[in-house]
Amino acid sequence: MRERFSFEPRNFFLDAWSLLRWPSEFFARLEPDGPLTPPTVHIALCALAAGLVDTAMMILGLQEGTGSVVINLLTIIFFPPFLVAYVLLMSLLYHGFCKLLGGYGTWRASYRALSALCVTTPLGLVAGRFDALWLPLLGYWFYLLLQATVGIHAVRPRRAWAAFGGLYGLLLLASLIVRVFA
Repeated sequence: MRERFSFEPRNFFLDAWSLLRWPSEFFARLEPDGPLTPPTVHIALCALAAGLVDTAMMILGLQEGTGSVVINLLTIIFFPPFLVAYVLLMSLLYHGFCKLLGGYGTWRASYRALSALCVTTPLGLVAGRFDALWLPLLGYWFYLLLQATVGIHAVRPRRAWAAFGGLYGLLLLASLIVRVFA
């Protein structure tokens, strides 16, 4: 593995693989207070990849609904700025949550960590089409977020496991209730 993680577009797939395969090492190598432009470009690339995956799924007939190719192509155009705005908002909430857990990182570190997690966006689109896949993927996403919290914000692992395990448990319970009563 490389010395430091960078948000360089040429390393997009290698960095995504590193995050998904070795998350604790990945977040240990993530520079917490680097510039904001490279992670913002990374978010846009992840959104572009998600839009392409969504369009491919529509063309292959794996996507339900009445969407057209034109709508999906417009999604490719408009989803990147939407995802950037969403990650900005979520990084503020995540940063506050990490501070409540006793974390020491900066908001910039929170933004950079969440932007790295955007590589799961195309996977989430695929998993969302198959009911049995989205809960395990969500669980893994919480695990990645936990690793970011420990690696970037220096939150004690037990505290992070309790917080994110509890949140995931609540989501599982809510999903079960919806399935039973829907």
